[in-house]
Amino acid sequence: MLEAQEILSRINIAQNLQMRQTAASITSAVADVGTADTQLTKDLKTISDIAGIVNSVTKFLGYVDKAIDAAKTVASTIATI
Repeated sequence: MLEAQEILSRINIAQNLQMRQTAASITSAVADVGTADTQLTKDLKTISDIAGIVNSVTKFLGYVDKAIDAAKTVASTIATI
């Protein structure tokens, strides 16, 4: 009976050690997820900023196109005079 209790005690100790290792791995993995989330948030902000720049440049170029079209119209009108 004493041997069975010793075996059970060792099994419990091994299981506790394994559980601690597993818990530490899970804690580390959760911390890594938090770090990755922070980086993803920063990257998405950067993408949003880039999208804003692209939209601003597109709007600017639209005005440039209108100005060029107006200049062509004026030049065409002057050429026919």
